[in-house]
Amino acid sequence: MKSLLLPIIVIFLLAGHYLAEVSSQVILEVPGYGVLNGTNENSTYTERPFYAFRDVFYAEKPTPENRFLPPLPKIPYSMDEIQQATNNNAGCPQLNSTNEDCLSLNIFTPQLPFESDKLLPVMVWVHGGGFSLGHALEYLPNRFMEHDIVLVPIQYRLGPPGFLSFDTDDVPGNAGIFDQIEALRWVNKHIQYFRGDPSQITIAGESAGSASITLLLLAAQARGLFQRAIAESGSVLAEWALDGDGRGKAASLQISEMAGCPVEPYQDLLTCVCNIDPAELNEAYRDYSTAEMSKGGLVFSGSNPIIQVAGAQRIIESDPFELYNSGNFANVPTMFGANKQEGSVVLGLLYTSFLVPNNLTEDEEYLANDLVPQLLTTLR
Repeated sequence: MKSLLLPIIVIFLLAGHYLAEVSSQVILEVPGYGVLNGTNENSTYTERPFYAFRDVFYAEKPTPENRFLPPLPKIPYSMDEIQQATNNNAGCPQLNSTNEDCLSLNIFTPQLPFESDKLLPVMVWVHGGGFSLGHALEYLPNRFMEHDIVLVPIQYRLGPPGFLSFDTDDVPGNAGIFDQIEALRWVNKHIQYFRGDPSQITIAGESAGSASITLLLLAAQARGLFQRAIAESGSVLAEWALDGDGRGKAASLQISEMAGCPVEPYQDLLTCVCNIDPAELNEAYRDYSTAEMSKGGLVFSGSNPIIQVAGAQRIIESDPFELYNSGNFANVPTMFGANKQEGSVVLGLLYTSFLVPNNLTEDEEYLANDLVPQLLTTLR
């Protein structure tokens, strides 16, 4: 958009929407949601102008009552107030972050309603990070914005706050996946106002994000919310990506106890985990996973999706192998692949958390005969 020479706000009215610009900022009315203040930016190579709206909330901040339950949709803002969408969200609770008001997404688009009636394909990006780390801010839009596409990186609850499970209706597991589905609902409802086409949504992700994509393909709640899928270096069929044999509950109870919560009686346990600082849960998960990795495992239990046996809403209730074999999944064009040297991160974790503590770095017999099988076991 052309820069203004006069220090005034220019308002464009079109089809009930308006956009205003003051220097590098833009203001967009999103009917049924609110008024957003975003920014004008430029692509990497050709300096093509695009618009950025960051930290746009799709769900309410979790409360103690629903900390481990599906999120509540964001209540629309007053249309008389402008919401700032110029800065990145700090990310959901993880090590060194305790921000629970994190259920937001970023939107990057090369055009807005005042410029074109054409709707563009949409990519919703689900970040990786072992289901315990990651932010939307890590994924920069500047190369994508060389193309006619609307890019939407999303955030979701991570670690124990996102995946703790006691196999009860209060803490049923998979809260982070329900977040992803709520983000998709928001995109379907509002992306047209950013000139995205809700009938051309591709979900994509890497590592844990990729495993999430393959889980969304199975989730009945996500049917119809996307038309294509891309999964890079991760699958719900991998053992690390899904707990279905009680490991999730056992790990969750141990993590809770390590965080200082009483395991019994149940009501005291529930009260504790719902009110404890999320940093304490994440620190307990770190200590738990470190101890388990010293035994040669790549630990995700207590911090990854599960086959649910409880909860008013359930993402997956049976073996994903059986569901895929039965044809009970979203039948959409899907691309699977692996990123180059993706497994190197696992080798690094094995080295620092297993080989070194167990004095195996100089054990020639182990390195020659057992290291690769150990690596393959870890990557199951």
